[in-house]
Amino acid sequence: MTAARIAAAPISWGVCEVPGWGYQLPRERVLAEMREVGMVATEFGPDGFLPEGPGECAALLASYGLSAVGGFVTLVLHDPAVDPLPEAKRALDRMVSAGADVMVVAAVSGQEGYDQALEAEPPPGGGPVADVRASVAFLREALR
Repeated sequence: MTAARIAAAPISWGVCEVPGWGYQLPRERVLAEMREVGMVATEFGPDGFLPEGPGECAALLASYGLSAVGGFVTLVLHDPAVDPLPEAKRALDRMVSAGADVMVVAAVSGQEGYDQALEAEPPPGGGPVADVRASVAFLREALR
């Protein structure tokens, strides 16, 4: 049996990308408390939570005794008119520069927030699931 690897997530401290989510704790407090409870790694959290520059993120995390494992990235995958590759590459490059090796992809509607359901009829012969499958296959190849 392999040893479990456990990482923290800023969302556990209420840090979220959703507009109007509520009070966002300061990064310094979140990182200090992650380490205080025994965590040794974290995911990136929403854009702006950790520094963007190459090396800055790894240096900040190291100053708290933490490392990066990866991050949660929302991408529009169901709409052939939206190219997810530029955002996926930007996120992956940032993660790799911080020493992370996992990108968690979540398909989103492209709308702001999570309050409204996306109402759409699937087109004949495909639909959102087929488009998402194609996008995921494309991302796998393009990001190798």
